[in-house]
Amino acid sequence: MKSKRSSAEIVAVSTELRHRQAMRKKGKSKAGKDDDKRELEMDEHQKSIAELCADLTTSATLGMTNADADARREVDGVNRLTPPRQTPEIVKVFRELTGFFSLLLWAAGILCMVCYALQGDVNNLYLGIVLFCVVVITGLFSYFQNRKSSNLMESFKNMMPTITTVIRDGRSQKIDASLLVRGDVIAIKGGDKVPADIRIIECSDDLTVDNSALTGEPEPLKRVVHCTHDSPLETKNLCFFGTFIPQGSGKGLIVRTGDKTVMGRIAKLATSTKKEQTPIAKEIEHFVHIITAVAVSIGIVFLVIGFIIGTDTITNIVFMIGIIVANVPEGLLATVTVCLSLAAARMAKKSVLVKNLEGVETLGSTSCICSDKTGTLTQNIMTVANIVYDNAIWDAECSLTPVGSYKLTDVSFQRLQRCATLCNNAVFDEDSKFQKVLEGQGANVQVVRGAPIAFSEMVVASDGSRCPKVLWETIGDASESAMIKFCQDKRDVVDYREANRKLKEIPFNSRNKYQLSIHLQENDETKPMLLVMKGAPERITARCSKILINGEVEDFTPERLAQVEALQLALSKKGMRVLGFAEKELDLATYPHGYEFNTDNCNFPLGEKDVDYDANPVPNKKIEEPLVFIGLMALIDPPRPEVPIAVAKCKTAGIRVIMAIAHKVGILWGPTKEDIEEENAEKGVSAGEPGYKNPDNAPAIVVPGWTISVDTDEAEWDRILNHTQVVFARTSPQQKLIIVENCQRRGEIVAVTGDGVNDSPALKKADIGIAMGIMGSEVFDNLKKSICYALAVNIPELIPFLVYVLIAIPVPLTTVLMLLICLGTDMIPAISMAYEDAESDIMLRSPRRPSVDRLVTKKLVFWAYVHIGFIQAFAGHVVYFTVMNDYGYPAQILPALGQKDSFGKQVLWCTTSGGQYCTPGGGYKDSTGNIVPLGSSDKPVCDLEYNAAISPTGSIYDAKIFYNPGEDGVVEDCVFPYANYKGTTNKPANYDRYDPTTYGDFTNGNSMITVQSMEALWNKNYRPYYPYKGRRSSFF
Repeated sequence: MKSKRSSAEIVAVSTELRHRQAMRKKGKSKAGKDDDKRELEMDEHQKSIAELCADLTTSATLGMTNADADARREVDGVNRLTPPRQTPEIVKVFRELTGFFSLLLWAAGILCMVCYALQGDVNNLYLGIVLFCVVVITGLFSYFQNRKSSNLMESFKNMMPTITTVIRDGRSQKIDASLLVRGDVIAIKGGDKVPADIRIIECSDDLTVDNSALTGEPEPLKRVVHCTHDSPLETKNLCFFGTFIPQGSGKGLIVRTGDKTVMGRIAKLATSTKKEQTPIAKEIEHFVHIITAVAVSIGIVFLVIGFIIGTDTITNIVFMIGIIVANVPEGLLATVTVCLSLAAARMAKKSVLVKNLEGVETLGSTSCICSDKTGTLTQNIMTVANIVYDNAIWDAECSLTPVGSYKLTDVSFQRLQRCATLCNNAVFDEDSKFQKVLEGQGANVQVVRGAPIAFSEMVVASDGSRCPKVLWETIGDASESAMIKFCQDKRDVVDYREANRKLKEIPFNSRNKYQLSIHLQENDETKPMLLVMKGAPERITARCSKILINGEVEDFTPERLAQVEALQLALSKKGMRVLGFAEKELDLATYPHGYEFNTDNCNFPLGEKDVDYDANPVPNKKIEEPLVFIGLMALIDPPRPEVPIAVAKCKTAGIRVIMAIAHKVGILWGPTKEDIEEENAEKGVSAGEPGYKNPDNAPAIVVPGWTISVDTDEAEWDRILNHTQVVFARTSPQQKLIIVENCQRRGEIVAVTGDGVNDSPALKKADIGIAMGIMGSEVFDNLKKSICYALAVNIPELIPFLVYVLIAIPVPLTTVLMLLICLGTDMIPAISMAYEDAESDIMLRSPRRPSVDRLVTKKLVFWAYVHIGFIQAFAGHVVYFTVMNDYGYPAQILPALGQKDSFGKQVLWCTTSGGQYCTPGGGYKDSTGNIVPLGSSDKPVCDLEYNAAISPTGSIYDAKIFYNPGEDGVVEDCVFPYANYKGTTNKPANYDRYDPTTYGDFTNGNSMITVQSMEALWNKNYRPYYPYKGRRSSFF
């Protein structure tokens, strides 16, 4: 009778749990995080089932009681992964609106509003509104561009089955998987997802588990009841949450649930790992700090200069804002975002999804790629790559070798094909042989079979090569599926099997390491029955005394065996999985049709040796009859066609590739320490002798995953990572994360490639998760071009303000106009740089070193500011002075006209020599010298003169006489009338802004020009100056 846990025990456990949580909150989070990185420590697989049931207070046959399960759930929580906290969208928007540039522009906008409030100049109001709009528009633009994010927890949630069969109170019942607790006994079968970490307590002989979600490896693994390895991840009596059961059935005892499961630890690592700032983000931040410091410093310097030369405070502040705005490339962040978005769109066309725009550029600075193999660099489709018969290796058609080298007419090949087809339980999915067609409407719509689909087609890889692609899907073991795909186009697998009916079978098991079946040859009872076997090559060759060579059966001599073993070794060194095949035609005299084959106490040939005839039951002597060895098949998960080229480019660019099980795609192009030791042994040389190579100088190293952990010291990591080629074999998610962290510690920019949930902690920690390509380097180059273009505009925008402060010429550019230039005319050309093709030597360069090869360098700043900027500034001022001169304002009169911001807002008075005055059109001069306008003609009247008889307050001002210098006229000097009167701030009772006679002394506190100041200028021979050239200018 099973014991029950008391309520006191449950309370004690609950109290301890809360205490641990409180300790974590008080500063133990780092230790907890390090604990998550440690390798999985559990002993549930090593205990007997009885001990485990006692520990969990449950029964292997009756399960838990519902009451105990409810109590335990109160302590442990529900069987569900805890989602991470999500950042509210409003917070994301706020972050985009409060970047460094944005804060600077917010401050400038607020100052403009303050100036407007103090002075009432509506231009300051407009400038403030424009600055605010710039911040909001660019911030929202960046937010929407970066809105796509990785919904990481969804991939973990999808692993949870909804309903599970559990045994409670001795009864089988279906419950929600989230209600499972430790100690529950559950039933599993083919097609199920494992709802928690479980210990196998019962299972069928064919129970397998697909751990690809956990390890990334596609091969289903056998499950048994007993412990087979000290490591919980290697033993065969545990199944983990989120994995898949392809076939078989059994019962399991739940040992861990929710966040405590292996997958829960991975999810916690993935969601708690701090997201690293990308190199491009660091570069832009660095650039923003420099530009901001320069802009503010120059603005303050000229603010002080303005006070020294007597400019009023409001004007000084406005122009300080102008200088800052001129220095800050407001459109830069939008330009960068658009450039990255365009690159992401171009990468999407190559099946690369970019979830973080800043990550696009990181590709260009990557110095180390940590890559998972399965499904990332490989196709995740087991394929027959080579076959061996007649003591030779032959190519099979696959992405490695699109055309096979074997001969269909070879008898030995036909026998090998027959064995691979018959000794095989994989089948093609019948639905995959037809197109899917929707029939019906509304709720009655259903999927039916359409036109047949061809078995395979030739596809063109990204490197231009052609390779076959099988279109039919398979059901069954990955290796067996690869074999029937290879055999199908030689002869239809279904027809072949029907023509050779199966009579008996021994399924593959981990003890025998072979699979055997007996068939009726061509369903003809006059022919001997056929026994076929496949399995591990060493097990198959040991059972054979004959070998098939060129269609003839010959003795399997030691020399022949050595040849087969050498061929097998050659294939194994390439990382291929090799299977051996044998057969035997059963003599009709001994094995007539109707013979009762017994698979429990085998009574047919097996090629067994050293048979123990004292065993019970006594073995049948027929099992000693040897078989005939046919050949080998080598299977591989082939690399994607573009991978070898990409890896070669990475090597050329100086990028290290670190990968698990790298031999399978040829990542190691140099020898390891073991390879050099073997080479020295083959040569028979030792240290100090000619031809000896020091193994310690090997460029490559293979590190078993179990030799590294969070406790491995930095010196050992440096020793490992100093190799140019590094392979970590059989690594766990925690170890992958540790590898990435140690690469980053050494200053590497680490890219991680992976496609499984097991890769998510490393992907999150890495500088970027990628699919290999040259796009990142291209993006970085193009960003530099865009930034150089954007910075070059700063000088021609800044110098007009500096010239204004120094010699007070009228400002050629207003602050609003500069903003329009930065955000309007400049952005499109800057963005066009994103379409630039990559430089021809881009993949011959070494990876960018972020500490040295900055996005904005001294060379780039010098080129943008001095080389290009001053050329643009000079050209702009030449155009400015040319246009001003053409309008009648020669350069020599411009200094000092910009003071008080009067230019263009009041009449300019100038002294002239020579030239003549003209009416604006349609008028005559009367006898007293007054100009009488007619309005009936637009023909101007010239040869006019001002004379002393005309008062400066008379019709001369209404007529607005234009000065025409002609051939000899010169404008000598120009000034604005002095504002020498400041009236009251008290508005008259009858004040009407449209009636000057009501003004009285009211000027609202502003200084005004008086008639007396104009008469003083008149007496000095200054006249109101309206340049006639402006009317006649082609720019008018």
